[in-house]
Amino acid sequence: MMLELDLAERRVLVVGGGRIATRRVGCLLADGARITVVSPRVCPDLQRLVEEGVVALVRREVCEDDLDGVWFVVAATDSPEVDERVAGWADERRAWCINGSRSGSGSAKQAASTTHGPVTVGVVSSGAPDPRRSMAIRDAIADLFGSGSLPA
Repeated sequence: MMLELDLAERRVLVVGGGRIATRRVGCLLADGARITVVSPRVCPDLQRLVEEGVVALVRREVCEDDLDGVWFVVAATDSPEVDERVAGWADERRAWCINGSRSGSGSAKQAASTTHGPVTVGVVSSGAPDPRRSMAIRDAIADLFGSGSLPA
């Protein structure tokens, strides 16, 4: 089943401060989420968002209490062990979670998506998740939209 979550004004936790976390933050901001990032280090692009005041930053390692009261969690550290632990904490709290290290072990997956006019198409791999395959299919659909072969 695919669905869209309304995260506008809802508390979202992003664990990690690198490139993948930053990409997820961009999508969450577009959805209107209230984002807190927990990470001892953040990349320059994420630091800019913090300085602009659109993202809150807690500069330390994640702890279980960080998940209290959140609706959605993104575990996107460079440690599969940490991501797995965060996904477990989210599961205990019944919060949706994307596990960036092992996409099959979180309770949510982010679709590779493309938007053309009022239509957004998302592609998610099932079974053994392969994000590259989803992105390739998304790109093929985007090309069809762009060429007019697939009407939006």
